[in-house]
Amino acid sequence: QKRLGITVLDQLQLQRVFTEDESVILTDENTGKPFGAVIREYMGNDDVLQHMDSVMATQLEIGRNIRKDDRGKMVLFGYTCGERKSPSFMWARNIPTITHSQRFLSTQMHGITSYSSLLTAIHQKKLDPSILAEAEASWEGLPRLGWNSLESSAEPTISVKTRNQDHEFTNLPLGPPSGVCANLYEKYSHYERGDRDAWVFSLTTNFNGDADHGGTFYYADYGVMVRNARNTLIAHKSSNLHGTTVHEFNPRNPDLVHRGMSQTTSGRLRGAYEKFVAGQSVDTEPISGDEEE
Repeated sequence: QKRLGITVLDQLQLQRVFTEDESVILTDENTGKPFGAVIREYMGNDDVLQHMDSVMATQLEIGRNIRKDDRGKMVLFGYTCGERKSPSFMWARNIPTITHSQRFLSTQMHGITSYSSLLTAIHQKKLDPSILAEAEASWEGLPRLGWNSLESSAEPTISVKTRNQDHEFTNLPLGPPSGVCANLYEKYSHYERGDRDAWVFSLTTNFNGDADHGGTFYYADYGVMVRNARNTLIAHKSSNLHGTTVHEFNPRNPDLVHRGMSQTTSGRLRGAYEKFVAGQSVDTEPISGDEEE
């Protein structure tokens, strides 16, 4: 794809800019329905957020990047429908097993699925009920993100860490089927085809700059911009135009971090899963490997 030019933001075209300490539910005045949400200090325990961020950092270090056209990195986790030219329902195999032991990979993926489940549990407390209801409806009928094979009847165990202590739960809701870990994500205004009621939930686990360093999220359809901050949850509908500003890059200070987790599901996943249920043979074991996504 041809690289697009950079356009300087015209602040006069924005209807509203939300600062680093503002939380808000955004509602369409015509439909009366929410189209977005910004919630600051989403994770109540900073120790948990720090450990979650370390799990994100590890996934980004060892996983295959699906971003090819900018300096950012994005690594898929969970279930995938494979490549467009060869669709199939499978667990994402994007971490080389040659350089990592199965025990290490299992521990890492247990961490990823645990924190996605923890986010889902927090959604039930902090998100607008209508947003969560639409999201749950879009996930209905798809396998949730448990660190077990689809054929396993074992009860999923969720683990989170505070300082050096592990906490295990068996009663938390499982996360949606898939998601991504990302650092320095940036993209022009775009939207995803598929379920118009599908939501994306993104938590910033680490941001060591300020909002003027770029990567600022905006709801392009509505002229709304959200200034960056650590421990911020941004919710948006994937079918609405959305994007980010470009990250500032200073060769003298290349250590900018803007990292987090997004719960997002491809619009093609349901079709691939329905074919799998109908009897097509695809790989459902959650083991990382060297195959293409």
